Amino acid sequence: MKILVLTNLYPPHHAGTYNMRCQVLVEALTTRGHQLHVLTSTHGIGSEQRGGEIERRLRINGAFGDPVVTSYKELKALETTNHRVLRETCDSFRPDLIYVYSLEGLSKSLIFALQNSRIPTAYSIDDYWLAREVAKDPWLRWWNNPRNGGGLIRAALELLGQRSGIDRVAPTRASKADHRMPQLFTDRSALTGAQPNSLISFRFEYIYFCSQTVKFASESAGFRVGHGEVIYPGVPSQAFFGEVKPPTAPLTKFLLVGRLDAQSGALTAIKALRSLRSRSANATLADFSRVDYVDLEHVLSLVTLH
Repeated sequence: MKILVLTNLYPPHHAGTYNMRCQVLVEALTTRGHQLHVLTSTHGIGSEQRGGEIERRLRINGAFGDPVVTSYKELKALETTNHRVLRETCDSFRPDLIYVYSLEGLSKSLIFALQNSRIPTAYSIDDYWLAREVAKDPWLRWWNNPRNGGGLIRAALELLGQRSGIDRVAPTRASKADHRMPQLFTDRSALTGAQPNSLISFRFEYIYFCSQTVKFASESAGFRVGHGEVIYPGVPSQAFFGEVKPPTAPLTKFLLVGRLDAQSGALTAIKALRSLRSRSANATLADFSRVDYVDLEHVLSLVTLH
């Protein structure tokens, strides 16, 4: 099978273990005889890298230290580039399946292009980009937020019938029926937000999640993903060894390896250890996590157990 992998970052340019896990998956599928082609961003290199099994051509917007693009002219150029690159890659590689690993920092309008491509598309949701980033996407917000600051420009483009033409090169919605999507793109301070499983414009026929928590967050944000399975990331158990203890043995030593940030669960583990200590449990936690985007002062305050 020919599989096109669509992801924001890919090693050696990465933001931690999430992207490395994508590489492990690509290599495993290749070993099983599938033909893999990775389409990722130019982050870390600055210019396009074409040819070979890994192409770095997509543009990141406002993530991983890259600047945020918000003006209409710049947004249109960025979105047009990303959609052109996706179309060119699909035309040349002709995938049987598109596997979306992460759209964090990438154009969320790519979701609509994939819906309309008629190519089977599977989504792997290993972080909170679906739950938290789609509603903040600059391009989709510019077109669908009723309170858009560029409303006059948008109204003029729609009055002149240009929005439909723009949809063909960089979608602003799933279909013409979606004139606005205020339930998602209006500021949450004005509305209570989208109701669970209410956003029918976004279709995810094949989707799975790394945890129940991530799935619940995506459903709560309004996306219809209740059918998605939860598949926990695998652990190479052969790399670990030790004495097998009976179930009745008390648990006193815990090991945490990952990335020390709000969404990795590291802070939850630290809070749980503090709770155990408050009950006079003689437990310890060894943390070998990497610190990237976390508030160090907050972490240190949690680590200091009394």
